[in-house]
Amino acid sequence: MSPACGNSKQTLSLCMIVKNEERFVDQCLTSVRDFVDEIIVVDTGCEDRTTEIVGKYGANIFVHPWVGDFSVARNHSIDHAGSDWILVLDADEKLALRDATHLRDLIKTTTYQGFKLIQRNYLWDARVACSKPVPQDYEEGRVYSNCVDVPVIRLFRKSPEIRYLGRVHELVDPVFEARQLPFLSTDLVIHHYGKVAERNRLEAKKQVYLDLGRQKAQEEPGNAMAQYEMGIQLFELNRFTEAISYFETTYRLNPSIDFSLFYLALAHHRLGELQVAGEYYQKCLVRNAENDRVLLDYANYLRDLGHLKKAVKYYKQCISLNPKNALAFFNMGGVFLRLGKTEEGFIRLSQALRLNPDSEVLYENFAHLAMENGRSVDALVPLELCSSKFPQNRSCPGVLAEIHFKLKQYEQAREWASKALLLDPNWNSVRLIKAHSEFSSGLLSEAEASYQELLGYDPANLDALMNLAFLAERRGDLNQLESRLREVTNHHPDHPLALKKLAVTQSRRCPDQSALALMERAFQANPRDTECLLLLGYLFEKNVGPERAIELYERIKADNPKLARLAAEKIRRLAQSLETVERKNGEHLSREDMGEGHYVQEPPHERLSNYEFSRGIEIIIKPKEKGNART
Repeated sequence: MSPACGNSKQTLSLCMIVKNEERFVDQCLTSVRDFVDEIIVVDTGCEDRTTEIVGKYGANIFVHPWVGDFSVARNHSIDHAGSDWILVLDADEKLALRDATHLRDLIKTTTYQGFKLIQRNYLWDARVACSKPVPQDYEEGRVYSNCVDVPVIRLFRKSPEIRYLGRVHELVDPVFEARQLPFLSTDLVIHHYGKVAERNRLEAKKQVYLDLGRQKAQEEPGNAMAQYEMGIQLFELNRFTEAISYFETTYRLNPSIDFSLFYLALAHHRLGELQVAGEYYQKCLVRNAENDRVLLDYANYLRDLGHLKKAVKYYKQCISLNPKNALAFFNMGGVFLRLGKTEEGFIRLSQALRLNPDSEVLYENFAHLAMENGRSVDALVPLELCSSKFPQNRSCPGVLAEIHFKLKQYEQAREWASKALLLDPNWNSVRLIKAHSEFSSGLLSEAEASYQELLGYDPANLDALMNLAFLAERRGDLNQLESRLREVTNHHPDHPLALKKLAVTQSRRCPDQSALALMERAFQANPRDTECLLLLGYLFEKNVGPERAIELYERIKADNPKLARLAAEKIRRLAQSLETVERKNGEHLSREDMGEGHYVQEPPHERLSNYEFSRGIEIIIKPKEKGNART
């Protein structure tokens, strides 16, 4: 029953539907409890403390089984309301005090049937299409990077004709439009935190909304908005090919939803179908030439085509329309870097961070661009600030560990790597940095434990296997050294250094045919390694005969001028002492026989090949101190 217009004693019910909302519901109810006459809560299947929390606010709680339709649940909550007006909020939404105080003023004396509020959907990611940097006029949203504002009727009279429609993305707005009910747009903001919740929660909700959205689109094939909503959901899941068909249907059904053209351009762009994307971007520019978001993504498109100077032109047009568009500044900075204008590029990148100091994405990309352009030090402060602002960010600590390691600041690298691993224990490349930092700092026991731990995640990790072998060698533990080297060759059968060291180790025990076979494999893996040739010569002396050894040394003498003198001396010695050579066949390998002084070998991977660490940094291990075991 609608109250008479002009009645100053209008009452207001807050209507909500909830399911497992214990994290958010308290802040929602706290924000409006003093400005509503009753709280109606419909429980659609809570299994946590949600109903216990809402009960403390004196809410009237009703249980309604979930039937896969949000409108059914919404309308059920409205049916239980006893007030003149309805305010609809979700548990992960709230009002600022300054807006909540205006609710009574709006409904006090009015002929309107409803009021549009601005649903401000907060985001962490600046790259979301149609998003903008968060305005700083509300404390409720300042910690977030970007947002999308959606005007929606959430305050309306209780009337039998005003009902929610839509299985998902449910609204009363279509009823207002169809029945031409009068409403007023306001600047009151509903702060929505649903898209900045925990990752697991977000993924679960995406799947529910996707299933319901598909049902809605199938049930309402002529509803352009239902098709558009489904396209958006698929786009957000990076399912661009599927999204395209829905956006095409949207535009065919209702060309006035011209942002479907923009999403078609974006989807084809993301799929790498640049020619088709360009055609849609041109159509967007005809209709939205003054839209800074369209200009931004068209500039990105030109950048990806390689038209860098033209891209800069459109970035500047975008900024002229919206001087606070941080992403335009950032992407333009990246283009300047590609044009070789490094200083100008970093000026733009820094402007972007100042405009949007709460964007994790901008911080992370700034760091990578700084590293790629030889300015790793410039990335340290922004990344540390990012890590402080977003303590759950899993990327920043890992990148900081990488930068400090590259700068040979091993203690800091180890500290940041440890923080990164607390957030992501499966990040093997960071685990490798931690182990290398310990190795480089002389914390050899800790390094050995870290390498062993890494092998638990990645048993074939070459850097870990090789450095464990080097650690065994430093201790003089030949049994452990041989065991480690065999692990390497089991996983990497053609690794030349491991084969060579294993052959040398076995030769010192017994220079037999198996040692010779290993050295031959090492030489086959790296035919340019003349050191292997020298060692093969020795093993030929022991196992094949001095004549074959002389042939090999003749080859060395001819092919390698640096070793010609040494080879000639060995040839002379063998020629003069064939009997002596035969007598030595059964003896163990001596340092003199191994050519000590000519056996040039890397220290503990002075330059590791870095098979694991994805960002391509140079893994530098501290050289051994004098007096340490030979490595």
